[in-house]
Amino acid sequence: MPGSLIEIDLTGCQVLVVGLGPVGRRRARRLRQDGAEVRAVDPRAWRDDRELAGLDVRAEPFRPEHLDGVVLAIAATGLSAGRRV
Repeated sequence: MPGSLIEIDLTGCQVLVVGLGPVGRRRARRLRQDGAEVRAVDPRAWRDDRELAGLDVRAEPFRPEHLDGVVLAIAATGLSAGRRV
């Protein structure tokens, strides 16, 4: 079955989004709206970006430590970091 759809209640759960391009931003905003605590990692991110308000934004390259305490990780980057998540 191509493109399986799942539904998970992530309210209050720590979620990681790696990459804050258009797809990563969309995913991060939606997860936050759904009640998740979102940690977003992208070396090109700006912490004072209003579009990212309410997120734990880390303007740095992905490191395995970013996964600590995370229930779900989303790789939204075409870079090699996406293959490591």
